[in-house]
Amino acid sequence: MIYFIDLRADSAGGNPVASVRDIVVRTDTEPNPNPMISYQPALIQAIQGRDVLLATHGFNVNRAAGIDHLSRWRTWIDLGPNGYYVGVLWPGDSRWLPVLDYPIEGDEAIRSGRLLANYMAANFTGVNSLSLVSHSLG
Repeated sequence: MIYFIDLRADSAGGNPVASVRDIVVRTDTEPNPNPMISYQPALIQAIQGRDVLLATHGFNVNRAAGIDHLSRWRTWIDLGPNGYYVGVLWPGDSRWLPVLDYPIEGDEAIRSGRLLANYMAANFTGVNSLSLVSHSLG
């Protein structure tokens, strides 16, 4: 199972969530979890003492495509026995036309990065090490 930290307020286009408490943890097997079920405790337990790799997609990728693309990335990497892969979804897809949106998507990337940093500070204290990989504005 792959966990995804979803910083998106909407499934396509839009803005990041308003605050850290609005972040949803999804999985590749449950991309649209029941709001009453939280995968956050399971994610936090899974990463304890592990070497965590956070991976995020680039520009012009909606939520569904982000889950699909990042799930494929996982099959291509070997993190070793202590490695743990977590995907990060952010609202880096166009609200209008990609050519028009691209110059202002940096704002969403920066806001998403701040949310992710605050989320990790609150929840990733038990990891052994943390690495990040991204593409484009990710």
